[in-house]
Amino acid sequence: MAVAPTVFVGGDCNGQLVAPGAPSPLICGPTSYTRGADGNYYAPGATTADLAAAQGTVPHVDAKQVGRAWHRMTHVLSVEAPHAIRRSRAARARLRRLSR
Repeated sequence: MAVAPTVFVGGDCNGQLVAPGAPSPLICGPTSYTRGADGNYYAPGATTADLAAAQGTVPHVDAKQVGRAWHRMTHVLSVEAPHAIRRSRAARARLRRLSR
């Protein structure tokens, strides 16, 4: 059974995730949130519609997206980064030669 993440409900930070074990009351932006019985942090005057909206804003992570992100990161580190390092070293060498 999946446990729903703890979120801010209502106010300026509606839908943002809260770190586990955060104290109550908790301030986000200009709003002071208090912890409810369900573990979520509620702004003064928050409604059940705010709760539904806040829980709907938690993004779903697709395994395919994780694989693509990992591939892109490793590609940048192994292919593009060495080229950028060589270019920056060459540019510094040109600047040193110009400043003499």
